[in-house]
Amino acid sequence: MKKVKRVFQIGALPILLLASGLIFIACNHLPDIVEYFQLYTLKVEAPKTCQFTIYNRLLAKYVKNGLVDYTKLKQDGDLKKAINELATTSPEKLSEKQAKLAYWLNAYNLLVLKNIADHYPIKTLSQLENSPLRKRFIVGGRFYTINELENEKLLPTITDTDWRGIFLACNGAKSSPPLANHAFQPETIDTDLKQSCHHFLNDPNNYVYRPERRTCSISPFFRRHQKLIEREYKSVVNLIYQERELDPNFNLTGMDINYAMPFDYQTNDLAAVATEGTTK
Repeated sequence: MKKVKRVFQIGALPILLLASGLIFIACNHLPDIVEYFQLYTLKVEAPKTCQFTIYNRLLAKYVKNGLVDYTKLKQDGDLKKAINELATTSPEKLSEKQAKLAYWLNAYNLLVLKNIADHYPIKTLSQLENSPLRKRFIVGGRFYTINELENEKLLPTITDTDWRGIFLACNGAKSSPPLANHAFQPETIDTDLKQSCHHFLNDPNNYVYRPERRTCSISPFFRRHQKLIEREYKSVVNLIYQERELDPNFNLTGMDINYAMPFDYQTNDLAAVATEGTTK
């Protein structure tokens, strides 16, 4: 009897070890299990047009001059609803290029807002740590990190549709192109593209012109998108000349053009800017 009991104990040991291992794996991957369960229970639709109604309402309420009232945005239940709407709305049946561009721009900007709001209060993007690379969202029935969505969907769509889309994608930093206070629509996105490009090229925060030193420092934003810009204008300088408002004193001939201008990674937080204004 003792021998049988001992054999049972020995035989049970591998089972216990296996069970412990499975429990350990399940605990460590519980978020993934929950995510996949959530994904496969979603009812995803593929409309022929995407209005982003809830997201548009949030932008109108909390975005002012490209700055975001994250304090109030974080507390608004519409933010979760907008994320859910994005999760269940697929771009599969969007046939027009402008509609696809509007979709991926809205998706990217919304996820950036959500990610910053989830970590708020923060002062710089560095405080997000690796969340843009690791935190996953459901977009149109598929998982994406912010980084994946940007590189696999948004930038290829911009390249294929209209290079000026780079001026409508806001990564949440002060030196990034400012966030629009409305969702993009295919019918009006051309106006948004034109205005955002003109605004960014004429914003003195994006370049430092020193004729006495024969130097012009421009935002490293242009370096990041240099290949795309050169495809359209052959050089960043040509772009600056064409899009800048007329200034007879502005001449880059013989200038040392560099990307030495600092990029401000502070968040586009309305409250922080308001605080800075009161302390000056």
